[in-house]
Amino acid sequence: MKFKAATIVFLLFFLSLSLPTCLQSQSADLDPVSTVTSKLKCSEAQAVEFLKYVSTQIGIIQIALSEIASSERNQAEKQEIIDFLLEYIVEEGATVLVSSRIMSGSVNAFTIEEYLYHLSRLSQKYNYKSVKLSYDLNYLHLLGLENLPEGNRYEMHILVKQYFSGSFSKYGMAYKDLTLKNLICTIREIAAGKFELKLKSIQVRETLDVTEEELAQARKDFEQHKRKYYK
Repeated sequence: MKFKAATIVFLLFFLSLSLPTCLQSQSADLDPVSTVTSKLKCSEAQAVEFLKYVSTQIGIIQIALSEIASSERNQAEKQEIIDFLLEYIVEEGATVLVSSRIMSGSVNAFTIEEYLYHLSRLSQKYNYKSVKLSYDLNYLHLLGLENLPEGNRYEMHILVKQYFSGSFSKYGMAYKDLTLKNLICTIREIAAGKFELKLKSIQVRETLDVTEEELAQARKDFEQHKRKYYK
């Protein structure tokens, strides 16, 4: 199966199945279902379906980013995924903040196009033999949901866990970290009870050290979870 066909199959499977998790909250005062019910003025059942949709879309974004970074994909395959994200999921003018634990926690800003291209070229730029970008697909925390002034549009902040590692063939592990990232999304109601999510920004909340054992477990969990949807 060629990669384009595999990508389509992957997306169709993913869109037809909800991830086995739904958005949680980091604050006892911010219950996701109650928040959505209040902001969207909908029933609890509708709020649950809305949160499942958002969770699925965020899962697609995370898996797509991991594939773009992967040293196991060639540049043509990565470009297909980049094109998909830019056309269907990323909002025009979207921005990304990238942190580096090595550079004293420095944070650099990129447009989404710059970031995706940078991510796809990490192996070549740093001469990594292996690049792994993994996520905890069960860790989705609602940080906020606000109505936007133009009506039927909302801004949602979602906290995710990202694990990164790059290694050289000769010297072993070169760099690894765990970053808490805030995915800022705009959500538009396109019909009654039907929504469209667009990624507006990725922001860094905190970059932390991670042990090789924690990293290995995170990779294992991510790959097992991903294989349920991605053949």
